[in-house]
Amino acid sequence: MKYLQNTFFSDNFNLLFDNIKNNSLIITTKINYLSLFQNHSFLKNFKNSKVDFIVINNSKIDINNIKIIFNDIRNKSFSNLISVGGGATHDLVKQLWDKYRSLDFNKKKNIKLIFIPTILGSGSEVTNFAAIWNFKDKQKSSIVIKNNYIYWIFFINSLIVQNKNLFSKKISIIDCLIQMFESIWNINSNTQLRNFAINSIKALIIDLEKKDFLELKTKRDSKKISIHSYNSGYLINKTKTSLCHSISYPLTNFFGIPHGYACAFSFFAVYEFNLNNRENNLIDVKKNLDEFDTLNRIKKIFNKFKINYFLKNKIDPNNLKKIIKFMKSERSNNNIIKFSDKDLLLIINKSIKNLDL
Repeated sequence: MKYLQNTFFSDNFNLLFDNIKNNSLIITTKINYLSLFQNHSFLKNFKNSKVDFIVINNSKIDINNIKIIFNDIRNKSFSNLISVGGGATHDLVKQLWDKYRSLDFNKKKNIKLIFIPTILGSGSEVTNFAAIWNFKDKQKSSIVIKNNYIYWIFFINSLIVQNKNLFSKKISIIDCLIQMFESIWNINSNTQLRNFAINSIKALIIDLEKKDFLELKTKRDSKKISIHSYNSGYLINKTKTSLCHSISYPLTNFFGIPHGYACAFSFFAVYEFNLNNRENNLIDVKKNLDEFDTLNRIKKIFNKFKINYFLKNKIDPNNLKKIIKFMKSERSNNNIIKFSDKDLLLIINKSIKNLDL
């Protein structure tokens, strides 16, 4: 596929710093700031540069925190707004960038938005929408960034390799995988996108079956995981996410389950609900996936990651049924098969049973 203009997969630090060394505002988490900007060669490049930082304590930002951070930047002047981190940080920065340019669009319309991912899987660096959490009301929604993007993406191999948190990588890459599937059983999809999704799924499964792939011991593996993330983001930017994601939001809010694993909870039941229904014109898609032995291969990956074991220790089935009402959202409406409350309950019950497989 053709990548977005100004997307780079490299370790070309000179190219990166030539574009961000002057009049830039960098937003990152405390963990990334300490590891990348205080204990990394990044620091040398910023010593004589006009760069400002905003360091957030936690990437889980809700709607009220966004207002506070925006008030901190609204009177600042900068030409580049740079997000260094993962999906949650990128979503935050997209919203800040959109709000900031709206203050005086004619003067601020050329401000570049630059993503430097340090962990991959969400594809947020590619999408034109951003998630908004409201932790008080236990709700998650999303907004579309209306202003046209002027952005660059730098996938810096050594930064991605440096991230040694294997659990975070597992969570993110499962999110990546499920997003690819949700672009298939989606009312906004089409034959071309589905074919691209199937090829992307197969490539990701093959890599995840390798023993040490997520260790990212080589720059080749680092680039490959960057491309998997990019492909996932490309797909959901076209279709948006669907039912697995809608079900996942209250699992994260009420049980504290990390996003990717929360999406994994209902994956097999949703897969069956959508692809075993002959009314949705996905017969050829199912046949293609079956020939690849897709479900069995994914089950083995889930077992390798101990996802069901993790979920069983987090989810109380009795309490789960009490929050089903929160599992319908704008994203669930993208599912290719319309479902009733009874269907949703069946999916949840099957998902609970699947944890014992």
